Amino acid sequence: MEPLIFIDEQSKEPIYRQIVEQVRRHVATGVLAPGDELPSLRQLAVDLNVHLNTIALAYRELERQGILRLRQGSRASIVPVDRAKLAPPPQALVVVREQLERIRTEALLSGITLDEVRQLADKIFADPLHNRNEVL
Repeated sequence: MEPLIFIDEQSKEPIYRQIVEQVRRHVATGVLAPGDELPSLRQLAVDLNVHLNTIALAYRELERQGILRLRQGSRASIVPVDRAKLAPPPQALVVVREQLERIRTEALLSGITLDEVRQLADKIFADPLHNRNEVL
């Protein structure tokens, strides 16, 4: 089985944040489903060649966000969520707006048009598992 989590050593993003964001992406896109188990803390630390405390920090953050269930003596598992009953909390809309504003700034400074951004967003939403290096 292909690894689900990759560490980008060149990234300025802390390793635990990279893990959190990748697990969140996998849950959002259905790669990880409710009940799926993640590797043990020790196993993931070995696989990624990072300190055990880094993995523990990522898993605790995912638990705090309601994505993982941690239980002593068993592996972390993805928490079932009834998406039909979800309403986005106001803070989620604020976060998405801030991210969109950063994307707008980057697009404008890079000469990317609104239509190109929309096409890319449509492509990403249509196929969340697309090749991240692929452009329009």
